[in-house]
Amino acid sequence: MRRKTILKVEHWFGVIAYWIIVFYLYYIIVFWGVQDLLSENPIKAYLNTNYVHVEILLQAVLFGTLFYLISIFIDNSRIKRKSFGIVILTQSALYAFSIAIAAVIVYFIFLNLKIYPEKELYVMQEMMSHHFFVSLVLYIAVAILALNFIMEVDKKFGPGNLFKLFIGKYHNPREEKRIFMFLDLKNSTGITEKLGHRVYSRFIRDCFHDLTDLIIRYRAEIYQFVGDEVVLTWTLKNGLKKQNCLTLFFAYKNHLEENAEHYLKNYKTSPCFKAGMDVGLVTVAEIGDIKREIAYHGDALNTAARIQEQCKIYDKQLLISQKLNEILSEENRFIKLAMGNLKLRGKNNDVNVVSVEMK
Repeated sequence: MRRKTILKVEHWFGVIAYWIIVFYLYYIIVFWGVQDLLSENPIKAYLNTNYVHVEILLQAVLFGTLFYLISIFIDNSRIKRKSFGIVILTQSALYAFSIAIAAVIVYFIFLNLKIYPEKELYVMQEMMSHHFFVSLVLYIAVAILALNFIMEVDKKFGPGNLFKLFIGKYHNPREEKRIFMFLDLKNSTGITEKLGHRVYSRFIRDCFHDLTDLIIRYRAEIYQFVGDEVVLTWTLKNGLKKQNCLTLFFAYKNHLEENAEHYLKNYKTSPCFKAGMDVGLVTVAEIGDIKREIAYHGDALNTAARIQEQCKIYDKQLLISQKLNEILSEENRFIKLAMGNLKLRGKNNDVNVVSVEMK
């Protein structure tokens, strides 16, 4: 199963689990604690049966699935590129519609399959006051806002990093061996002068948007966006598997070439990126107080950044350190050329560098 599909399934199950918790909390807060105080009526009788759990699970699965599908639709549509306010309003309208759909579906499942006596369903329906519906809608609205907030914060920190921050994985600095890639747009100054800052911002946004699926597919993590540069990182296991760290670069290069018509039509230029890579032991730690993030410190980052600078000098698209080359398996897909020991800016010792091209 493809990595992106696995992440989508995990996301789907996570959303359903969230709504199961949300609906059970509503049941506990509103009904469970006061059941003994309620007078005998069809609603109290219903709450004392297992049918209420069936309803909660059905509602959670249906609404969780609709919520997930709406999120996928928004992320893959042009709406995502609208202003934040328009995105939120569109999502809210679709979520409200999906709540109604889920409620109607569950009602007709109970009615048509005779899961609960039809007469009792009608009586309970008549007993529901507008106060109940208002409180339920407000509760679900808050739950939707909370889930949207969690999802947006998760995107801010990168997939999985919010959980790492929550459990305090990097509260105390720890060492990890990682691969780093500094991926930089070629001739960025000339493109900026040609397009102007506003159009250039849309241009670079489109470039990074086209990179997203490949980051997921080749198990990379986004460390930082710095202007027209993105810093990617891999654990050794994910980076070395099927040479993901090299394959991503050439997959991105091919993708941009295939979409050259889009860029030429909209920006009168086609993007081309260059990259430098290194591997090494780095320290990982949470930093910051008013703005917190996970940061990496180590020579591997500095070396990868300096190697990337050499791409322009030697007219190469991808340069890697010999240290990284030594731990990569040999494959016929790539052509490697030793560049020798290069003097890198800010480093006392020369670094052995290798050029990599796709056959």
